[in-house]
Amino acid sequence: MRTLGMVLGGYTFHAAQFYLRMEKTCPEANRALLKKLLLSDPMRKRMDELFADLLTTTRVLGRENFPSLYGLAVTVGGRRIVPLAGAAPELTAKDWLTFLRERNGCWILPNEHRAKGRLYRISRQGEMLLLDGAEQTDAELIAFLNQLPDQTLLLEHIEPAGDACPEAEFPVLHYALLRRECETEEILLQWEDHGNKKGYSPFSFSTVDRKPDRQDDRVRGVGNFAQEIARRYPEMPYVGVNAVLTEDGFTVLRVDTGTELAWVHPLTDSCRRAAQILCGGRKKNTLKDVFARIRAYTFAWRAHRRGFVDFMYRNWLRGVQEDNQTAHTTRAQKRWAHKRGFYSYRIAQYGLTEENYRSFLSDYQYKRLRPLNPGFQKWFWNKTNLPDILADYSEHLPRYFFRILVSNGRQRIFGYQGRGECSWRDVIDCLDREDELAMKPAVGSHGKGFFHLHREDDSVYRVNDRSCTRGELEDFFCGLDTDYIVTEYIRMHPYLEEIYSGVTGTVRLMVLCRQGQASIRYGYFRIGTSFTGATDNIAYGGLVVPLDVQTGTFSGAELLREHQFLPCPVHPDTGREIRGQMPHWQQLVDEICHISRNLSPLEYLGYDVVVTEGGFKILEVNLHQDLHRYPLYPADVKEYLTERAAQKDKRFGPG
Repeated sequence: MRTLGMVLGGYTFHAAQFYLRMEKTCPEANRALLKKLLLSDPMRKRMDELFADLLTTTRVLGRENFPSLYGLAVTVGGRRIVPLAGAAPELTAKDWLTFLRERNGCWILPNEHRAKGRLYRISRQGEMLLLDGAEQTDAELIAFLNQLPDQTLLLEHIEPAGDACPEAEFPVLHYALLRRECETEEILLQWEDHGNKKGYSPFSFSTVDRKPDRQDDRVRGVGNFAQEIARRYPEMPYVGVNAVLTEDGFTVLRVDTGTELAWVHPLTDSCRRAAQILCGGRKKNTLKDVFARIRAYTFAWRAHRRGFVDFMYRNWLRGVQEDNQTAHTTRAQKRWAHKRGFYSYRIAQYGLTEENYRSFLSDYQYKRLRPLNPGFQKWFWNKTNLPDILADYSEHLPRYFFRILVSNGRQRIFGYQGRGECSWRDVIDCLDREDELAMKPAVGSHGKGFFHLHREDDSVYRVNDRSCTRGELEDFFCGLDTDYIVTEYIRMHPYLEEIYSGVTGTVRLMVLCRQGQASIRYGYFRIGTSFTGATDNIAYGGLVVPLDVQTGTFSGAELLREHQFLPCPVHPDTGREIRGQMPHWQQLVDEICHISRNLSPLEYLGYDVVVTEGGFKILEVNLHQDLHRYPLYPADVKEYLTERAAQKDKRFGPG
């Protein structure tokens, strides 16, 4: 009941659970402050997500100052340990023992900092492996590895330097700074002893009286690391870093966005000031908000009972309502299709009959599969995260200029590459320099809310098809009520523009990555028309052209009309024949597969890329692609989706 009460008060379910667990297990925490910090400004939500777990943090900030991550325990699709970058393709539990012997052991701890769990240490003594200092047979260790909870990390063993802080059993340097306007202020630098019976834990430590040596290059290095994070993410008012000083530098264990202040004792004036800033900016709850949450969580509970996440269940129900309004099928056909989990237009699109419908994945089943990549939806759900998660492949990304964040009706604009806080004038000045920019919602799909910004001359601009002055453009920007990103506008390869140059066309590539092997299983080329506006959306009149993923040739273009795909061999606006060879195809295949292997543990991905004169650019990565042409999917993709659907059926029933 207390969890429910906190949820109705505005806390997320996970924040409420975390608070109640800390209340029991960490009596030393400042509970009143923790409660406020967990209900802080929603503008910080993205930062909280990026730094909530060690795997995501290392992808965002680079691996240089972090421990090597070996594997991640997952339970979806069968319990196993998925190798991470630098490990082997796919290992059995026995293979992992050999792997760990070669590296003299490892640490095992929850990937998410707030997750329930503890640290285990596997060490090596001769050929014998020890678990927390106790000898174990191979069979015992295999059994231990096979029962690891979901989202448990295996990472390199970290040994603190002997001179770091002799008073502590396991010394951790805690550095924090507060950013206001363009100024950063150091507010915390202390030693913490995380040596306890449970092993290292972000929320179980004692403070050591001795102050860190500011002349130590390693201590200064931790401070510089925190300063760089603050420069890169100016929307973060608080940056905290937990690091272990080693013989040759430092290893970061955690980056915090403010929650850790509840454990600081005593709470200094500077830390108290930071807490006041972090706890501000939250809209006050009203009775209307409480009733809205009751409705939302009641619906979410109904959805969960059926195996859905709430918005996908809503999407299914809305689709049924819209399907009932169409005239292309009879009422009897609609009832027949909906009862079996299909929208009625699939009857003609798939050729459904009573005898064969079970051989197809239904719309109900596919929508219920979300999330197909649990635990890491956040990597690509919000488009502002793309340049952070794929920072190692920036040559295959557009140039990112600005992110616009909206909270409680207030807009804030931040530049990428550490440019700090900006204004709409900075965005327009950027448009003056670039001539063209792309602007799209941080969360969304199907090209909804996309704007192609174009400068016609010194005083006239164009937003999609509408001309405006500089003042009108600024007014348009100020009216945005959701988060946006602003990037360069990517132009296609000249060879592809010969077909149609009015809109940049994208290539969708479906990638399946299993057992450490990634391959492109299906692909198609989307081409815009005069009906699609600034996008190439198929539902708005765009063309879809199947790609041969082995050779890169494309032909057999089709138009979608009333949910039926009709042949369209020539472009309706230019009259050009739609067939040819996709430029840079082998480079595209090799690079996309390489990127996918390094996005482990993600298994099912859909890339939207633009093939350019110099190579290709990734615009988006989709983790739950639309079910456009299921009958054309290769057998292994159908098998993968069917397996996952069967797992859902086993857990929640067939629906």
